[in-house]
Amino acid sequence: MGIKRDVIDLGFRMFGATGLHRLAARYTQGLGAILMLHRVRPAQPGQFSPNGGLEITPEFLDQLLTRLTRQGYAIVSMDEAVARIRDGGGHEGAPFVALTFDDGYRDTADVALPILEKHGAPFTVFVTTGFADR
Repeated sequence: MGIKRDVIDLGFRMFGATGLHRLAARYTQGLGAILMLHRVRPAQPGQFSPNGGLEITPEFLDQLLTRLTRQGYAIVSMDEAVARIRDGGGHEGAPFVALTFDDGYRDTADVALPILEKHGAPFTVFVTTGFADR
């Protein structure tokens, strides 16, 4: 996917390998994150990809969900994320992640859905209205 993706991947690996995620947990316990994703599709090296920065591979999504679960994150629906935020993050201090997929690309259903189902991960799709008419 290019050097940008490699640098981001390296950053995440270093964050986990150095134990910084444990230090950060002290300051984020009970808090959560919303991961805004766009496309999930196999890498296509050498092909024109003007939106390549918005894409992740199926392998990356699978590894991400595995790591989040191993590190104690609850993968929750958007409704649950809103409820937890309103409650001030009270839910036994467990950090959470909600997943969104923007624009309604077909690969969300074809590629991402089987991975999300494997992990029992709820998600929200925001469909661009112009796409629905096509």
